[in-house]
Amino acid sequence: MSAGAMDGEAGADNSEPDPLLLSERWQGSCKATIDGKIDIISKTDQDAVDGLLSDWRDVDKQVNLVRAGSRKSSNPSSNTHQLKLYTAKLKACEQGFDGALQLMTEMRMHKLEPNVITYSAAISACSKQCQWVGALQFLQEMRTHDLQPDAIVFNATISACSKAHQWAKSIELMAEMRELSFQPDILSYSTVMGACEKEHQWREALVLWHHLRREQLKPNAPAYSSVIQCYARGHMWQEALQLFVEAREQDFIPSMIAYNMCMGACSKAQNWASALWILSELRHTRLKPNFATYNAAFGACDKGQQWECAVQLLSEMLQLKLEPNHINYNAAIGACSKGGQWAAAVRLLFDMQTRDLYPDAVAFNVATGACAKCDQWAASLGLLAQMAELDFTPNLGTVNSVISACGRMDQWLMALRLLADLRTQHKLQPSVATYNFAIQACGRCFQWGMVLQLLARMQRHKLSPQVSTYNAAISACGNADQWAPALLLLDKMWKKQLSPDITTYNSLITACSKGNQWSTSLALLAELQDYELQPEASTFTATMNACTKSRQWAEALQVLAQMRQYDLEPDVLTLRATISACEEAQESGIARRLLAEMRLPLAAQPAPTPSWLDLPTPQPPVQAQALEAAPSQGKRSNKMPRP
Repeated sequence: MSAGAMDGEAGADNSEPDPLLLSERWQGSCKATIDGKIDIISKTDQDAVDGLLSDWRDVDKQVNLVRAGSRKSSNPSSNTHQLKLYTAKLKACEQGFDGALQLMTEMRMHKLEPNVITYSAAISACSKQCQWVGALQFLQEMRTHDLQPDAIVFNATISACSKAHQWAKSIELMAEMRELSFQPDILSYSTVMGACEKEHQWREALVLWHHLRREQLKPNAPAYSSVIQCYARGHMWQEALQLFVEAREQDFIPSMIAYNMCMGACSKAQNWASALWILSELRHTRLKPNFATYNAAFGACDKGQQWECAVQLLSEMLQLKLEPNHINYNAAIGACSKGGQWAAAVRLLFDMQTRDLYPDAVAFNVATGACAKCDQWAASLGLLAQMAELDFTPNLGTVNSVISACGRMDQWLMALRLLADLRTQHKLQPSVATYNFAIQACGRCFQWGMVLQLLARMQRHKLSPQVSTYNAAISACGNADQWAPALLLLDKMWKKQLSPDITTYNSLITACSKGNQWSTSLALLAELQDYELQPEASTFTATMNACTKSRQWAEALQVLAQMRQYDLEPDVLTLRATISACEEAQESGIARRLLAEMRLPLAAQPAPTPSWLDLPTPQPPVQAQALEAAPSQGKRSNKMPRP
């Protein structure tokens, strides 16, 4: 089997066969056809064969002169001329190993011995067809004929191996060059690094790059391109960007792939500004951006919330006669969503339809989420309705964002309707986050009874409420002045082995403060410190408000002292309420001291916040026995692990 067959290259050469390499029978048939003796060619193939025969006449004439010269004379100068002709033929050979081997055999038949230049041309013929096995055979044949390969021969062989994705063999040939005292040049390095990069062997390519630097070789454009791509593959965007800048300073233009990959690496690293700068540099070169370029640019706009730039890129693509696709539009809509531009996102959604590029489910989901993020609950519902008409299924995250938007805009009934439609209309299963948003929506509108129903419904659907779920429910009870159900929810948390966090206790203390449950508030404050939770300013402020509303000035002062141990200060309204409680208790000295402190400039003092003293008077407190028992409901004598 010939080496050309051994290579097993994908896709045979489609170029026309060289007449000199045809069999003797085919050459005789062609000559007979030229002389008009026989007609073996069909009429449909006549035009193609006419051109083939014309080329054959020219080449045959030259080779006949070579053959005649070899018969007539053995003059060394004539042999040299003949050798040059065969070398030129090898360089022009497009038949790979088989064609080169036939020419080499023919040379020996005419007593012409191939030299280093001839072998270099033969190896180059193998390189054109990616026949690396044939190239290595010619290299080995040189050694058997006592011919020393030079750097040109090695580079040609390395090129053949690299084109055939044999990166490891290319590195071996470079090592062999050094053993023979040949220094690999920039062509050797750039070829092997390119082969390594294409096979995703970026680490080996970077090792070669460091060797190149150490040998003080000046990189060329292919070398820069290969290493930039290697750094990008290795997610080393800073090195890729630094090398890109160096290449441009040396007036080298990296390849289009290097541009695209460097932009993509910067975009993935959230460095959208550098990615867009690379795009601006590309506009000053002879290279033309392609779809991969714009995909990377849109990704950068999405990461950087540069919605205006994304819209501009769409217009630029149209000017270059590149029709934007779904990926481009979806990325632009995503940039508008992250930039809080819900109207621009909806405009792009309908712009897709005017260009006969009908939006897909991804585009609708992103645009709906953009409206929800901006609290445009009505627009979000409209887009959900359009998705239903187009038989698109929204993803769960989109529906959750719309439920959250309805909750923020006090549309709790609409939030519950969306929750019900998840199973019936969209065939989706609600998650814990879905229920959390629905509970928050009801809590904002003081629907604490519905909140408790939602908690029960979660358990029926085998969903385990999390700490965030209970926090939302406790906050809902607190907003409705329902401190007792809030404490019961805390007990359920302990029974489910959920560790309350500082948000849980803040909501509980606030609920108790609204219900004038100052003793319970103090017990909760002590409990959270027992569990080594870090109190916040709002934690102490809520407890102080609970005490001052019940004229418990001494307890309020104790809480103030604890607060200052954490380097925290109450807001102005809480301090005023404490002063009023002291004045009513005829503790004028303490009141004057607190008043003097209040008049001091407090640089770190937070801005005034609404006080619970301004709210309507809550319901009367329950009996003392209930107050004592409320915080201790449920067995939780053993401390839970630290949250």
